[in-house]
This record gives sequence, C-alpha cells and structure tokens, in this order.
Amino acid sequence: MEQLIRWTAAGLIILGLTLTIIFSQQEINTSAAFVQVTGTIIKITEKNKVSILIIQPNPSIPVIAFNTAELAQGQKVTITAKAQDYKGRLELVAEKIKILEEK
Repeated sequence: MEQLIRWTAAGLIILGLTLTIIFSQQEINTSAAFVQVTGTIIKITEKNKVSILIIQPNPSIPVIAFNTAELAQGQKVTITAKAQDYKGRLELVAEKIKILEEK
C-alpha cells in the first residue's frame, strides 16, 4: 500500500511538472490592437526623449510618440498607434504620424 502511494505521488509530481512546462511555454497572444486617430494636437509634453501628445477630439487618451521635432500644437494629424494598457489606463503608442495640415 505504501509503495502505491509513493508511485501515485511520483506520477502526480511528474504530471504537474509536465503541465507546468507546457502551459508556461504557450505563447501568449500579445498582438495589440492598432488604431488610427485623426485630430488636432492640443498639447505636447516632452519627457526623457518621449513626447506625450494630447489629440482633440479625444483628449482623455494620451499618445506616446518618439521623434516629434516636426510636430507642433495646432497641427492636424493622423496617427496610427498601438493601444496598450499602462498602469491600468489606456494609452496609444504611435507607430506612424502623418501631418495633414501645417499650423
């Protein structure tokens, strides 16, 4: 009886480890949704080589952008961005910015 318990315990340990390895190696779907936002830049905040853009008509979702030297307040832009969660809040990370109107 004691040997049966040992073999059962060993089998359960092996099964548990196998399932842990299988599930830990599963690829998590992290493909973020890409969105396109068109609007006017109402605010640009520079922080450590990163710019945070506030776009009208939806100022509640910040757009994180890099290399924004050519951007200015008042410009109308179309931004293709990846939506992501940052500390429980939605933000957009710009992949492509197209200027529609000069200021």
